[in-house]
Amino acid sequence: MLFKKNETIVFVGDSITDCDRKKPEGEGTSAYNPLGTGFVNLMYGYLHSQYPQLHLRIINQGISGNRSRDLCARYDEILNLQPDWIFLMIGVNDVWRLFDCPEVDYLHVGVNDFRRNVEDMIIGTGKTKSKLIILSPFMMETNLSDQMRKKLAEYQAVLKELSAKYSLPFIDIQKAFDKVLSDITYHEMSRDRVHPNIVGHMIIMKTIMDYAEGN
Repeated sequence: MLFKKNETIVFVGDSITDCDRKKPEGEGTSAYNPLGTGFVNLMYGYLHSQYPQLHLRIINQGISGNRSRDLCARYDEILNLQPDWIFLMIGVNDVWRLFDCPEVDYLHVGVNDFRRNVEDMIIGTGKTKSKLIILSPFMMETNLSDQMRKKLAEYQAVLKELSAKYSLPFIDIQKAFDKVLSDITYHEMSRDRVHPNIVGHMIIMKTIMDYAEGN
């Protein structure tokens, strides 16, 4: 098992991580779904029911709409939490803004800027006790010729490249969705191919836990 007793695990990212979590803390049990309604909440439920002896602290620090630029700008706040583990999933908004706001240049984050932003976060983490795990952004789209899926693949490749460069674990969430999409359509998991319903969030949680329980 990857996690040890009394460790702190922080999940950072965009709306897929956020899922209406409590602001600003994103933890605890004193509010309705303080961890949000997505995979972070499922992680909390799984870990605290299956490994109650570990007494793990789970914190959700996703913010809806975040691109790598936004996350990089607030990354010191994440590190100040002094987590043992950081799970980082970012990139789909970097790509999406190129398609849903093509004329609004200031919203765009090109692939080279994306690489620089993520690398800055990796280097920053390396100066602390925290251990970083990269999760791939994903689309629920099996057509590899789809323009947004093709562009996202460039950003996913950057994450794989940086994970290898810095010897970081890389969990391929896209691959997990592609496997499920061989049997069902994205309509059963999402309204827009990006934001998952509970089925999609279960896929993310299960993929992370397969890694955690295998290490």
